[in-house]
Parts: sequence; C-alpha cells; structure tokens
Amino acid sequence: YSESERDITGVFAHGVYKFEALTFELATRYDDVEGIDSETTINSSIGYQVTDSTQISFSTGTGFKAPTFNDLYYPLQWGYVGNSELISETSKSYELSLKSRFEQFSIAFNLYQTDIEDLIDWGNGVDKDGNVTPMNVDEVEIKGAEFGTHYQGFGGVHQFNMSYIEAENSATG
Repeated sequence: YSESERDITGVFAHGVYKFEALTFELATRYDDVEGIDSETTINSSIGYQVTDSTQISFSTGTGFKAPTFNDLYYPLQWGYVGNSELISETSKSYELSLKSRFEQFSIAFNLYQTDIEDLIDWGNGVDKDGNVTPMNVDEVEIKGAEFGTHYQGFGGVHQFNMSYIEAENSATG
C-alpha cells in the first residue's frame, strides 16, 4: 500500500436506566481516524415491557464508517484499484421492534429504515483506465422487515429467520 499505517482513537460511553416497565438506553462514541475524518455517533432506545414475556421498543441512531486501507490504497491488481479520494460514510437509522420470550420459544419482529450518505461501493465504480474502484454513492435508503423464531427442544436449538429488504440509490431510483 502507498500508506502503511494510521492511528485511530475511539471513546465510548453507554448507559441503561430502568424505571418500572420502561427501559432507556443511550450510547455515544467519538472516533478520530488519522488523515480521514472524525465523527461522533449516538444511539438511543426506549423499550416498554408490555407483559413479562413481551417487549416493544423504538431505537434510533447514527453511524460512521471510514474507508478501509483496501478502499483507499489497494494496489492495481487484476483490474481492481483503491480510490484515495473516498470520504467516510455516515448514516441515520430507525427501528421498531417487538420481542416475545416463552419457556423454550422466542419470536422477534423488526421494522427498520437506514439512510446512508456517501456509501462506499465497490460494485459500480470504474476509473478512467477501466479498473474497478470503490466510489461514494451520495444517498442510499434501506427499508426492511425481519422476522425470527428460536426454539430449544427436540435435542437441539432451531432457528428460522426471514428478511425483506428494499435498498435504493435515492439519487437515481
């Protein structure tokens, strides 16, 4: 690589507070990636214990992803090359969740949306020489739903998960 090292500093704080049937959670993190970017991210949630076995919760948060060494500096090989002009991804997410647990069985259902700015994508970028290279995608919207079950019995642990995901480049549709 044209660069061989970088320093990363991260500081993290997390707290949970329970009051009767409510649970509040808050987390924050500061990251400083040398020569790239720095960002503070925050995640928060509130949960309500509907019954002893069922909880509904809402969470929201922000995210940050700095380009990796491969993203930035991958040497030209087999038609792939890094892109030193990339900028960091940032995101905002929202999720509604319902979870129930019984003796040997649990179910979970989640609805979510994530909006990403400057997504780092290796799938569609080509440089001036025709080499595949990562590019930033201005705005991406991801919506989804997930359903999962978990059962412990019949001599083992059994799981079933199903997801529906809609991802779209907001600029191009």
